[in-house]
Amino acid sequence: MEATRKKKIKEYIVPGIASFILSILLTVMGYLIGTYFGLFNKALVIDAMNKSTYYESVNKYCYTEALDYLYPSNLDESVLENVFTIKNTYNQGKNYLLAVLNGDSYNINTDYVRDTLTSNIEAYIQSNNIPEENIDREGINNLIYHICLIYSKNLSVSFLYYYNSLKAIFRQLIVYGLPALALLSIACLLVILRSNKWLHRSLRFVSYSLLAATIMTSILPLGLLISKKYQQLNVRPVYFSKMLARYLRASLNIYLVVSLILFIGALLIICVIYYKKKSLMKSM
Repeated sequence: MEATRKKKIKEYIVPGIASFILSILLTVMGYLIGTYFGLFNKALVIDAMNKSTYYESVNKYCYTEALDYLYPSNLDESVLENVFTIKNTYNQGKNYLLAVLNGDSYNINTDYVRDTLTSNIEAYIQSNNIPEENIDREGINNLIYHICLIYSKNLSVSFLYYYNSLKAIFRQLIVYGLPALALLSIACLLVILRSNKWLHRSLRFVSYSLLAATIMTSILPLGLLISKKYQQLNVRPVYFSKMLARYLRASLNIYLVVSLILFIGALLIICVIYYKKKSLMKSM
């Protein structure tokens, strides 16, 4: 009776506990890896900006704000023609984004906006034969300064500075936490593999851990993707909110990729169990 009880503890209870712990460890590792290659993947940020009409929206937003400064000056709306171009905004936005994501400082160049606006205003003055004494040069310079400021402000992404700080902290967690979790996982595997005489019986507990980790790493991102909660962030301006939604959707998909890898691992283990068991039965 005592021998049976000890055998049961060794073959079922001990590997069962180790399997449960392993599933938790694999889940934590899955979320760490998914976060690093998802939320903290600068390629996803760049891709989200390029594919979410971000730069076009920046131009429209700048144009609308510039009009508010333009109307009191009695200048015509035509002076804003070609001031905000997609080519210039894309180039400046890309350079700014790459610099900030790499941890470097970057001042958005507003020379094109200033020069084009200045040229348009001078052309407007000449075409309307406005006398020099009726021109408020100080007011015009102030107008150009504020429109350049609007452009620089709207093209900047303040959250990226917090993003880099958080990524640096998270990188330390990856460097020290992931190896520790991997070592603990190996320890659990050794406990499971030594619990049974037959390999296929031990591998059952490993497959349980992988399947449990698959479910736990996929249920949260799947829930967010299906409910589209990531699209309900109340962030202003709207164009930034759209970019952020695309970026979060891509990040959530990375977690699903991790879940898929765990699931494939579970399927492979199940196949090994099947063939090991089949081979054992033939040999008896």
